[in-house]
Parts: sequence; structure tokens; C-alpha cells
Amino acid sequence: SATGRVDFFYTLTSVALLESGTINADSRYDEQANDIYYNGKKIGRTGHPAGANVNVVSALEHSANGFFYYFSQEFADTPQDGWDVLKDYAEQFGVGQPMGGDLYGAKRGNLPDSDRVWAQNLAMLAIGQGRMEATPLEMARVYACVANRGTLVVPHLTEECIYYPQQLDVSDETWDLVHEGLRDVVFGQYGTANDYPVLKRIRCAGKTGTAENGKGIPDHSWFAGFAPYDDPQVAFVILAANSDLFGAEVSPVIGECIERYLKRTGVLEDK
Repeated sequence: SATGRVDFFYTLTSVALLESGTINADSRYDEQANDIYYNGKKIGRTGHPAGANVNVVSALEHSANGFFYYFSQEFADTPQDGWDVLKDYAEQFGVGQPMGGDLYGAKRGNLPDSDRVWAQNLAMLAIGQGRMEATPLEMARVYACVANRGTLVVPHLTEECIYYPQQLDVSDETWDLVHEGLRDVVFGQYGTANDYPVLKRIRCAGKTGTAENGKGIPDHSWFAGFAPYDDPQVAFVILAANSDLFGAEVSPVIGECIERYLKRTGVLEDK
């Protein structure tokens, strides 16, 4: 599968922020302006400030760039060391790593070297922009790991394939917070994908993303998640490359596919 920028990297960054002790459930950020500053230096800009008192759950619900811009600077004393922390978590979730199994020659994402990272760049990397790339299959694997609370599955094609899932060491509190935020993307008052009945019917938890590609190049649109949120059976990703849509606008397409699957397998009642 092709690689692309992944503007819904917030989920993985949330895990990294919580598990590294950089933030906790009570950490707040006042995202009331378009321009985001850290120690007096402008580190980024958001087109949709989430307002005051944003925590990690509401940051996921609102897709609050400023929250992740700001707290990514607190991973370590320098942006380079901070990126090393976040990059390590990304690699633990399989981004840019060999998958194993029987998918020989599968493309991998790209995580830049830390010597090419500065404060503004770290802020962008924290939401999946900048020089970061991942494949849709890698991100589906990430969301499967989130859905099952830490088991990193190995994609494979045949039943005979020998593969060894890994269990990541992530706390129950972190999974609870991240799951709540992803549910609120669909069910919350300010959720970026709360307008689509099919996502509610399948009890979806997910994350929208719109990845910018530069001036004159249409944006990529992503939606990723899992369903049902209270008993996950399937994780998924849809990428509308160069569609110039918002991530939420492509979510019903994959939502309808997942609904048919869940009805066929008896998880949802086929009315």
C-alpha cells in the first residue's frame, strides 16, 4: 500500500504523552487562539481552536491541533530528544517497521531522523504532518492495537502463516482515556465525525484526518477506527488520496462497509 501523511496520528501521540508521563488525565491546555505558542515562540497555527480547558479526551474529540502542538514540546528538553520519545512509541506500534507474517515486501512508513527536527517541526510531527509518512495498512494495525488494548497484530494472508503478535506495555488508564476520546469523535457534541448516522449504528470509535500535501496539491482525507467500541470486532482505515475532502466526509463510505460486515457476522441485527 502507498504511503502518505497521517493527520490522525493524534491517537498514537496521546498514548505517548500519557505513557511517558508528559501529561495525565488532568492536564489542560487553553486553545483559544489560532496561533499556538510555547515559551513565547510560535510553534504552529490551527484553524479551529477548541476553546479553554482542553484535556486529552476533548483534544481527540475536537481534533485539537494546539493541544498536541503544545504538549509535544514537553516530551523532553529539546525537540530532537522529544521526537526520539515519540518516534519510539510510533515504532512500538509498528510504524516504519517490518510486519512479519506473509506480506513480503510490504511498504513501510517513514519516520525522520531526530537531527532533522526542530520545535515547529516536532509540533507538526505530533499530528502526523511534516516529514512523517505511514501506510494505510500500518495505521489499520495501529488502530487494531488500540482497539484490543495493546495487542499488536500481524497482518497475514493465509491461515498457515506463522506470526507472533506482540503485547505492548500500556496502562489501562491510558486505554480508557484514548477510547473515550475516540468514541467522542463520533458521539460527542463537538466530535469531528458526529454527523453520520451509520457511524453511530455500528458504535464506531475513530479519528478523522486531513493531511496537507503542500501548495497546489489536493489534501489526503483519512478516517480510521474500530467497531463496535464496546466489543471491537474490526479495525479499519480509509484513505481518499488527493481528494481535497475533510476526513469526516469519507467516513460514511467505510462505515457502510463495516455495517454490512457486522450484520453478516451477526454482531449487528440485520433489520
